[in-house]
Amino acid sequence: SLAVQIRSVSAPLSSGKVANTTSGVVFTLDANAPAKIDFWEGAIITIDGESRRIISYTAARQVTVNEAFSPAPTAGTSVYKVYERKSTCWNSYHCRHIQDWTEFWSISGEQQTTATKPWSRGTVSLVGVAAPIEGRFVATR
Repeated sequence: SLAVQIRSVSAPLSSGKVANTTSGVVFTLDANAPAKIDFWEGAIITIDGESRRIISYTAARQVTVNEAFSPAPTAGTSVYKVYERKSTCWNSYHCRHIQDWTEFWSISGEQQTTATKPWSRGTVSLVGVAAPIEGRFVATR
């Protein structure tokens, strides 16, 4: 049998405005952001359409990202969104998503009866599926 499985790539965690800017790499988030949460390290932060990976997050809501935002976020006006990356296992908290796959399509039974018979072609429509997603093929013999 052959199955196509899908899952969401990210899940929203928090959103708000940048409270203070030290640089394009280090800045402080507003009170909407929770106090120190270890699993935010490795999460994705999006500001003004650009996304970066959070490499450090402190109890003072100070974020350090892997690459500078350009231009640097503006205190009081730049809006942020933090997303959890389901596809990456940064620490034990993130690894809980390893099994979050949903079977979207499958086929079973013998599909090719001889070595010379051409491959069967199939199309899986993803219309109506919220993006971004990732997919995988799972085959069983």
